[in-house]
Amino acid sequence: MTGLPEIPPRYVVREVLRSDEAEFLARADDSMLRREVVLKAPGAALAQHLASTGDLERYLAEARMLARIDHPNVIRLLEIVECPGGPVLVLEAVAGETLAARVASGGPLTEADVVALGIKLASALGALHDTGAVHRAIEPEHVVLRSDGEPVLTGFHFAKFTGHGGIMSSIQYATVTTSATARIPLPAPRYVAPEQRQGQVANARSDVFALGATLAFAWSGRDPPRDGDAASVLPNAKSPLAQVLARCLVRAPLQRTQTAAELRQELEKLAAPAPTTLGESTNARGVWVRRLVAAGLVVGVLTMLRQYVFDDAAPADAGARGRAVTSGDDVPGYLPSYAASHALLIGIGDTYGKSGFAALKNAEADVAALRSKLEAMPWEGWRITTLVGADATKQAILDALARLIETDPNDRVLIYFAGHGERDPKDEKSGFLVPADGKPRVAAHDENSWIASDELNGKIRRMRAKHVLLMLDCCYGGVMTRFRSGGDSHVNELLLTQKAHVVIASGRPNDRVPDGAGAQSPFLAAVLAALEGAGTTLTAAALFARVQEVSPAQGGAMPTFSHLEDGGSGDFVFFLRG
Repeated sequence: MTGLPEIPPRYVVREVLRSDEAEFLARADDSMLRREVVLKAPGAALAQHLASTGDLERYLAEARMLARIDHPNVIRLLEIVECPGGPVLVLEAVAGETLAARVASGGPLTEADVVALGIKLASALGALHDTGAVHRAIEPEHVVLRSDGEPVLTGFHFAKFTGHGGIMSSIQYATVTTSATARIPLPAPRYVAPEQRQGQVANARSDVFALGATLAFAWSGRDPPRDGDAASVLPNAKSPLAQVLARCLVRAPLQRTQTAAELRQELEKLAAPAPTTLGESTNARGVWVRRLVAAGLVVGVLTMLRQYVFDDAAPADAGARGRAVTSGDDVPGYLPSYAASHALLIGIGDTYGKSGFAALKNAEADVAALRSKLEAMPWEGWRITTLVGADATKQAILDALARLIETDPNDRVLIYFAGHGERDPKDEKSGFLVPADGKPRVAAHDENSWIASDELNGKIRRMRAKHVLLMLDCCYGGVMTRFRSGGDSHVNELLLTQKAHVVIASGRPNDRVPDGAGAQSPFLAAVLAALEGAGTTLTAAALFARVQEVSPAQGGAMPTFSHLEDGGSGDFVFFLRG
């Protein structure tokens, strides 16, 4: 235990809860206001770091976050006191025990109690997310139950503001992790979403997973397994509560319950008493009114899509996917349809074996399979270019990309690359695609025979097509994704009429991905299965979610997804009319 930090004399320390190099935490009496509080201050090493660098921003992030939240189930920040060793946070003192302690002493909670607990914690988590932050460490130890049973969410030391598009995780999820500010050891969070363990972004969906795991623990008394089916600990898999929690614990983020507000609504339905008459309560009527309004909006969007995409009675100049658009047109905004569709499919397999690289079994067959799939959807009208084997030279690939730059504003472009990828040993954010005539790395200048990710990104950014989807089925393809997560998986006019330059990679920046032992690589097999779907449309975000579902079988590779820099906020859409 280290010495007590210098704090104002008005605070009389009654009990030291923690005192080490990272943090000082104590229960104290505020003699001026005559109330009990909790004091939180930098530990000795962290205080020294703050004094030497003057960097208070990250340390104060927790305080700024709590200052924005006014919710009965979130611990309150009362004030900040400036002290010689650094700022001291004065928090409300919550009299009670942690959820972990309650379950340890009294056993698992009843199903009804878990529902009630979940409603309040989901409400608290929603208030946090409304500030633009994520908690990143929801677990039974960070839920305190007051003597009256009211839960309070605590443990905000890992919380971060996300800004737009999520944030890359700064926590190395091992037995022990390190604070982002001073490299001081802190206990690793107990429940971590699969995508966080893979180093991807932490966002609202990650917190929903951790809250689902916390509620599963409260109901079962057991921790969900770190790997495998997290819902396996639920006591009654057929109960409505188990179904709600199972949706929170899905491995693929985009298939998971998306928001804390959505989780709260599902739990409130379980808590609501069943109606005893044919009449509905005012709240129930309101829910159905909102559902009908939402259904009306969906019908309106689908009607609009039918007019532009499927309606045989459309005006003669509309074509199959919207009116023809030429480069000279004055287009005030994008159409909710496509004027033309271009596909560039690149696959290099046995040719690599002649140039010093390992030959790939499935790459060229993957291109053939994807081409067949696109051609089997004639209403899509794909204009397909394939470069396979020895034809897929660096110059041929660059020339094909250059031709796509002059696409029209309402076109879409699909680029698929199956082959070898390499990382840039000098820059972890950069990498290369290896063309058929690429030379193995012997000296730095040999990389000139490869296609740099920055060069590829630059050509895509220059493309005039409103929607571009780059699919990289190669090792280290994740360097193009910048670790961002997927967006809306449902097609609507907003997605269609917004620019979208999107990349889906079969792995992360550090991943070597499998070529596959069968007819297709695991990545392409998932893509083809998704394109077989019975739905009307398939967005790139929904396609990514389908690919994520099979990620455990991909030899440890984790697919990644993002909009490219300045790549807009829309989404690439396939139309699955059969």
